[in-house]
Amino acid sequence: MAVPAIAIAGGAAAAAYLDAKLHVRHDLAAGVLTDPVARAQEYVAQRQGQRRMLIYHLLEDNVLSSRSGNLFLEYEGRSWTYKQFYDSVQRVGNWLMNDIGVRQGEMVALNGLNSAEYLFLWFALEGIGARIAFTNCHLTGNPLVHSVKVGGDKFYTCLPLYHGAGQGLCILPVVYSGASVRVGRRFSHKTFWPEVCESKANRLQYVGELCRYLVNAPPHPLERKHNVQEAWGNGMRPDVWNTFRQRFNITAIHELYAATDGMGSSFNRNLGDFSSGAIGVRGYLWHMKRGANEVRAKIDPDTEDIVRASNGFVIRANVGEPGEVLHRVDPAMAESAFKGYYNNPGASHKRWLRGVFEPDDLFFRSGDVMRVDADGRVYFVDRLGDTFRWKSENVSTNEVADILGQFDQIAECNVYGVSVPHADGRCGCATIVPTTSTSLDSFDFARLYTHVAGRLPRYAVPLFLRVAPELSYTGTFKIQKGQAKREGVDLDLIEQAGSKDRLYWLPPGGSAYVPFRREDWQALKAGDFKL
Repeated sequence: MAVPAIAIAGGAAAAAYLDAKLHVRHDLAAGVLTDPVARAQEYVAQRQGQRRMLIYHLLEDNVLSSRSGNLFLEYEGRSWTYKQFYDSVQRVGNWLMNDIGVRQGEMVALNGLNSAEYLFLWFALEGIGARIAFTNCHLTGNPLVHSVKVGGDKFYTCLPLYHGAGQGLCILPVVYSGASVRVGRRFSHKTFWPEVCESKANRLQYVGELCRYLVNAPPHPLERKHNVQEAWGNGMRPDVWNTFRQRFNITAIHELYAATDGMGSSFNRNLGDFSSGAIGVRGYLWHMKRGANEVRAKIDPDTEDIVRASNGFVIRANVGEPGEVLHRVDPAMAESAFKGYYNNPGASHKRWLRGVFEPDDLFFRSGDVMRVDADGRVYFVDRLGDTFRWKSENVSTNEVADILGQFDQIAECNVYGVSVPHADGRCGCATIVPTTSTSLDSFDFARLYTHVAGRLPRYAVPLFLRVAPELSYTGTFKIQKGQAKREGVDLDLIEQAGSKDRLYWLPPGGSAYVPFRREDWQALKAGDFKL
């Protein structure tokens, strides 16, 4: 009997070693073999065939099922079951049609802060067949005009409902599963933990900036007296990850990665140190089944262009080396795979890359840079191209550059995001070249702030300006952003590069750009300023 026991023990040890090395269990949990994307596509096709594609239809399904009496929504002391919420939606829908005159197919902009009424309007508009334009309530000026698991689970969210995260990562899964949600009006450290505790929610939705704010805030007496078992969201940075979990006594962090205009996604349900800070773990099964369809390409750090070898084909990024993620697409399916950006064929064309590894192959550029270590852990590094992320919002460098270019004292500019201490994402920075008739002494920095603040949402207003005599261009007349992004607002790096550029910034609460001094940089590094 001893020999079989030893054999069993040895086999178990070998299996454990292989699992640790190849991450087989993680791949199985991620649905690599069952292909969750294919299952999702099958489900969508089924709903499409039934002509019941809206989240409103999921609400109806719940009302007609045993979930009808389940709690759905809590908001500031009020609550609604699925049936009660549905009945309220019907009344709001009748009001929209009979009193306001909204008709089927009509486009209606929905603008406002989080509230129960926001959800009533959202579902009612869907119910009567109107088309909803979710509008960021922080937009001003021209951008505003342009925009014009089980039933026992309970989510808490205070993220804005006009945003895809609040919609797709909270309200949609809640209604789909017949669960409950407690909606907070907005994020405030004063009310956050009291609302979470009072709601008895066991799921907490986050974005990275929210987590960093909570970690940096003074201790709250209720921050460990909640029922939250899992934090669910995206954008949590590695330097915040373990502190957040340990300080607030949250067992699991479920980090998601995806993009509205992307073709790939990943998740990491993290319970310990191994995958802390990662957006996913890729094991042997994943590489066997999907490795040829998602690759990381080597990029030029200065131009952010993809690097090709002498044979003309793309060079793959090495293990541990950052590279842009590319997704293989069947050329015959390209049009259906990516419809492109509305009225912007140029931007749409930039997302396609041909002749990657073979003359006629086709890949989709994600615009996101990631690295994968030797253990298969995937880490988000940066976002390339014409957008950066700040305050959990996507900022268009082209939009900001257009507004800056309208200022009469600026000849040309280069907008990009820079990393700053104690903050998630990248904050806005612009290298500006004054007109030939404008000296540094005569440049009106207060008027420039008034100009941009009145035309851009607050999160898109550049916090730093780098005044330069000229911009740097490549041989093909592309603006070089790489060096400026690497130097950021680090005065030491800028001086080491031999640059004579002058740096200005918008201090917290300021109404004009002022010189960015070395003592300001030291205070920023020490965490004395919150941008």
